[in-house]
Amino acid sequence: DGTRFITATDVADVRVWDAILGLPLGALIQHQSQISSACFNPDGTRILTAGLSGTVKVWTAATGRPLGIPLPHQGRVVHADFQPDGSRLVTLAGDTAQFWDAGTGQPLATMKSEGPLRSSRFSPDASRLLLLSEKAAQVWTVATSKPFGDALKFEKPILHGWLSSNGTRLITIFKDTHEVWDVASGKLLGSRKESMARRAGLNSDGTRAFSLSYNKTEVWQVEGAKLLGPPISHEQRFDEARFHPDGLHLSILSSDTAQVFDIASGKAARAPFLRKDAADPLDALADDSRDARTDGEISQIFSSDPAE
Repeated sequence: DGTRFITATDVADVRVWDAILGLPLGALIQHQSQISSACFNPDGTRILTAGLSGTVKVWTAATGRPLGIPLPHQGRVVHADFQPDGSRLVTLAGDTAQFWDAGTGQPLATMKSEGPLRSSRFSPDASRLLLLSEKAAQVWTVATSKPFGDALKFEKPILHGWLSSNGTRLITIFKDTHEVWDVASGKLLGSRKESMARRAGLNSDGTRAFSLSYNKTEVWQVEGAKLLGPPISHEQRFDEARFHPDGLHLSILSSDTAQVFDIASGKAARAPFLRKDAADPLDALADDSRDARTDGEISQIFSSDPAE
């Protein structure tokens, strides 16, 4: 619901804040090594931290107290996240991704990648997991922990990547282009020149894409890369965007504000509103239910609403 966020410092401290009042909540969490990743679980009751010393810890969000014992790794952990239903964790260390039972801390399946891993992201329906290394992307089926299609290998570094709702298509951000891929076949479906975007995504069937930069958002057809309307201009910095189920509107969101735009005209379809004032604004506006996080940004908004 956008009412809380996490900050992490380079001296291993994690703090939960009230996003409306700007005041700290609960006790200071001390991970005891430099932090590479921090996030809430889906219902906002737990916090997961990963450190470059190779330890991963789970904390009670309300009290800041640790839950269970640290999860040990060989080498630095660059990323950790909860599965969308909160039942498992995934951690990245070197070329290995590891699933863990979130309740018991027991290790589960292990997945190997093409080179050292940099980030991971679940598909919105939680059926698949994207693993990114510097120049490769591999999608895995969560239920079986087996690869879905072959690894996609590139000659240039990948900055970010996101899966479509069912995990069958992938959009990748490079320095100067966005590319959309069919995961099963490895076929390139479309690409568009873009050098300023920091977030991208696909609609539910993967036929439309958006590219979100600091001051504008563009929506385009994957096949042919044709713009579907004028750029949507916005002065405020927005962190994410989602397609409306009707295919005609796009919801653009910051930590506390949501606004709906008509794709064809690029104009606002309604006045902006505060996310905390709507009972469930994102489910009403969008067909993707999983929020996206910008890799490398530890001090940012992480929603605690399980609907997000």
